[in-house]
Amino acid sequence: MKICLISSADMDMPYGSTTRPYYISKYLAEFGCEILHICTNPPEVEDENIKYLLKKYYRNKLWIVRSCMDFFRICKECKKFSPDVIYAHQISNATRALPLKYLLRIPLVYDEHGSYLLQERPNKKCILWEKMVAEMADKIIVAASDVKKVFTKTHKIPQGKIKVIENGVSSNLFSPIEKDKRLKENLNIADHDKVIVFPCPTIPINRTRANITALEYLFRLIPEIEERVENIKFIIPGGGPKPDPPSPNVIYTGFVQDLPSYINLADICIAPYPSSAICGTAGAKNKIIEYFACGKPVISTEEGIRGFNDAVPNRDFLLAKDPDDFVEKLITVLNDEELSKKLGENARKLSLKYDWSKLSKEVLNVLKSLIKT
Repeated sequence: MKICLISSADMDMPYGSTTRPYYISKYLAEFGCEILHICTNPPEVEDENIKYLLKKYYRNKLWIVRSCMDFFRICKECKKFSPDVIYAHQISNATRALPLKYLLRIPLVYDEHGSYLLQERPNKKCILWEKMVAEMADKIIVAASDVKKVFTKTHKIPQGKIKVIENGVSSNLFSPIEKDKRLKENLNIADHDKVIVFPCPTIPINRTRANITALEYLFRLIPEIEERVENIKFIIPGGGPKPDPPSPNVIYTGFVQDLPSYINLADICIAPYPSSAICGTAGAKNKIIEYFACGKPVISTEEGIRGFNDAVPNRDFLLAKDPDDFVEKLITVLNDEELSKKLGENARKLSLKYDWSKLSKEVLNVLKSLIKT
């Protein structure tokens, strides 16, 4: 099968919102598919069975001219490649793919993390845009059942057209490892320190509003936590503007290349997202499954864990009902080594279900269902 995959993936950065097409493209190639991956930042060396194309290339100052030239270049390369199906990740890339669907007369699969309908203040024009793309796509893949629900109930998309395939993880890359001593020294973390980790990019784009809201929630809890726990450190990896923390015990690292090493420094990993932090993402946050894969005890709000419906409270993680409960559960886990170990072991076991090798097979089955034999 020949697949034209259009995404915003940066092939030098296997973390964040474009993790999904990064791994799916690689596994589809391993399964024997030929891939033309049109993406934001192709690698210097191409993978076997994958040809890369830079999504935006022309540097003309006129946006319309530049966009048209890029589109014609993509059309030319895609036609030359002659794919059986187009797989577009997120709505901006699915919109680019719509003309290709009709010009080349091939099916389009639209993969979406969230929905504008789930934002706190939905934009009507964006909702209409989302509905149009969903109606014109041949199949839709969503990362959470909440997205499927709004697509079927509000957009009136037939249920049979939508497949839920959750966000995943590389369980080899994200796995329990010894704490990196050099990293601890660089971050000024002592052996007796208790470490809380919360990756939280604050790059000023729409989807990071949820992260900023979560940081504000965490910062309100820190004074009480510090009163009750000595020698505690909060590590916050992630790019974007540096937040203004309420304590010198908050270590903001900026963007990091080796995220698993930072997660593995943690005694506890957290997802402090209040209900107001939904921001259209519909849950299914990468960091949750990355925490699980590293075998870490996790404390989350209901919004933080959303999208992982089979994660069981008190078995795989601890669910905090409100800020006071969040603090109590955090302190409980820090003081109970047996509970911490058990939560981590169960989380790691659950994460194996979400390995990208397994989820990519589900994507392949969706693509195959559209190919005429």
